[in-house]
Amino acid sequence: MYTVEKDVNFNNLPSMLADSCSQMSPLVLTKDDVDKKLIHLKTEKSPGPDKLHPRVLYETHSVIAYPLFLIYS
Repeated sequence: MYTVEKDVNFNNLPSMLADSCSQMSPLVLTKDDVDKKLIHLKTEKSPGPDKLHPRVLYETHSVIAYPLFLIYS
């Protein structure tokens, strides 16, 4: 079903840029932080949308921690 909207004047819409918005603080991350997260993955869970099984990430944590650190930094 299609509808036809009336011509609306969009100039009167409020600004979505509020002055009260603050910026996020910078992400401080270390290789050890990434490594700890990989070590504590629940390996009995199913893969996520990326189709990577948590067991693979857990088993390869020492190899992939630094590249992931670089990506997220």
